[in-house]
Amino acid sequence: MLSFDRMWQEFRAEIEARLEDGTVNFQAIASLHHALDAHARNFGSMALVKQHTASITQYALSSLRGLSHDNGRSLCTIYGHCGAEFGPTVALNLRDVNGSFIGYIEVERLAVMAGIAMRTGRFCNPGAARRWLDLKTPDLIRYASLGYACGDDNDVIAGKPVGAMRISFGAMTSCEDVDRFAAFLIRHFHNYTCAQESTKVGTIRPASEATSIMKCTSPDTSLSASLQVKVDQIVVYPIKSCHGWSVPRGTPWEITLSGLKYDRSFVIMRENASAPMQQKRYPRMALIRPRLVDKQLVLDAPDHESLVVSLDPAMLCLETTQSMVCGSHMQTYRVLSNEISNWLTSVLAVECYLACDPRLLLPLATDVYLPPSPPSSLTECVALTRPLPSPMSRTAKRSEMSFANESQILLVTHESAQRVSDWIVEEQDSDDAASVIGKSFGPLQYRPNIVVRSSLRGIGSTREIEPFEEFRWTDVKIGNLRLQVSGPCRRCQMIAIDQESAKSLKEPYSTLARKMRVDGKVVFGIYLDIIDGATSFTRTASTNTIQSGMLIDISL
Repeated sequence: MLSFDRMWQEFRAEIEARLEDGTVNFQAIASLHHALDAHARNFGSMALVKQHTASITQYALSSLRGLSHDNGRSLCTIYGHCGAEFGPTVALNLRDVNGSFIGYIEVERLAVMAGIAMRTGRFCNPGAARRWLDLKTPDLIRYASLGYACGDDNDVIAGKPVGAMRISFGAMTSCEDVDRFAAFLIRHFHNYTCAQESTKVGTIRPASEATSIMKCTSPDTSLSASLQVKVDQIVVYPIKSCHGWSVPRGTPWEITLSGLKYDRSFVIMRENASAPMQQKRYPRMALIRPRLVDKQLVLDAPDHESLVVSLDPAMLCLETTQSMVCGSHMQTYRVLSNEISNWLTSVLAVECYLACDPRLLLPLATDVYLPPSPPSSLTECVALTRPLPSPMSRTAKRSEMSFANESQILLVTHESAQRVSDWIVEEQDSDDAASVIGKSFGPLQYRPNIVVRSSLRGIGSTREIEPFEEFRWTDVKIGNLRLQVSGPCRRCQMIAIDQESAKSLKEPYSTLARKMRVDGKVVFGIYLDIIDGATSFTRTASTNTIQSGMLIDISL
């Protein structure tokens, strides 16, 4: 961030991040003349390309300016193109039926699912962003003080966008491409209302429904008392972004200060990368199926022999390194094993290695050697202190979690998953039909840690869980474990990856984007933060556990 009317700028914290933006792809320079020759053969002169793209740009401007809600308000706010000559790009933001800005991050994610490529943000042009978005220097300074940065997921702050979307046209762009983009906007955002007035968890409005399916009621203790809920499944994800492992029914599973024991204890890292690999970029990670057997992590994958990783720290050769999770540095230990690295590289088809969170795997005992960390503040686990608008706020700190993104535990209900599955069947169109026929979008599609469902074993008058009522819960008690609901889980297109085949689908993310938004963000499931009842990271004589079949006490 930088200012033009005073001497102020905000650099990124890490020196490598300050230098990497805008680096020229010098390795591709050698092939540049080949690309120019091919372009000339296929499209003729640049004068012809300019004429074509100018025509497409005018067609796009006419189409987008003609989009409006039923009340007459324009759907698109277009920047520039107001008399002067502009190039073959259109920068825009979307507005809802009330004129409020719609966050461009969710628009981009939906566009990816629809096969539409666009760019979002400030396009490395802070001057143009300040002019067209009316960003004042005091606003930029305040955003920086709160920890907001270019490239994060904060797209609308205090009702004002801090970036935009940009569609670009080239020699191969056609009017049909523009029509497809316009149809995409109409399908997902026509007559859409942002839930801008949310003040607490549960103030939810459906994206495009005329009547609220999820009515928000005042807390009623009688409703809480009559609700019978039980744990149906417990799922651990030993390796972040890989397939989950369902704890066998009836088997007690330990809860630690960071959540379920061994949950997100490992990550897969690429060489020279700071962030762990994620399934939404590397879908084949879904094919890696971990199992926890007798203090061993067993990895299975199609066409590969099973791989065994010991969970005994004395059996692991480790090297200290760093990783970045949700903007926070975490001390990480690389597992030095050619066998493990080669197996992962073979499955994922990219060079990578396994790393672990030392707090969860290594007892803090004097007889265990931990390689010393370099004397740098970057090796510390930094707490997440940036405040986020309610109800998307978090209470757990990064230092209290493993490699999980946002919170210690994610809970979903069978009833809510079933309602979304019903929506998908009811509203599928011809384009989506082939991808959803015979496909079950059960609760495990949303990668939960705990799946709950109604239990009518109680005495007296009882009721079942209503779909999406979990957004109104405040506390959850399972045995001696007490958990606080910290907010809804914001979802990304990763939930549209088939966990069995690793194929990318449109659902259920596309339906959720139309039906389930809080403050303009696509949500499903709730985050739980541990209040008390968990054991420490090290082994203790007494442990607290949960298991399937346990009844749950719910507070509204």
